[in-house]
Amino acid sequence: MELYNQCYLIQYQLDGLNANCTSCDVNVNTQLAVVSGLQGKLDAALSQDPPADDATLTWYRLELEKEQETLQNLQSTRDSAYAERDAYLESSGLNAQIAASKQSFHAYEEQYPAYLAARQRMIDAQTSVGFTHIVFPHGSEPPEPGTLPRY
Repeated sequence: MELYNQCYLIQYQLDGLNANCTSCDVNVNTQLAVVSGLQGKLDAALSQDPPADDATLTWYRLELEKEQETLQNLQSTRDSAYAERDAYLESSGLNAQIAASKQSFHAYEEQYPAYLAARQRMIDAQTSVGFTHIVFPHGSEPPEPGTLPRY
């Protein structure tokens, strides 16, 4: 159970890091739309006949430059968020713990049919010697594999 709790806490922290990455992706995509829109306006202003006045073109260029700088900052923040998440995955050992957990579940699932096959024989053996209350090893029947928590 301790391993489960530890994995749960690590997964909770990872979910926060993933949410940060997703938020950064949204910010970058939004900023890309802003830059694209300004570039379109600048292109339209340049393609007019006659072209737009110099003050308008200068304003579009300055705004475009400012928004491109913002985009670069957001991309840098996004890259840092992904690097932080990836470093956390490596340092926390979460991937190894999840792999070990999946391996344990796989082994349990492989053994469960053998238990089901032996279960009735065990009950029959206990009732044949006069037991009225069936006793299972470890005090209870093992749970169905589908009812166990998974990562």
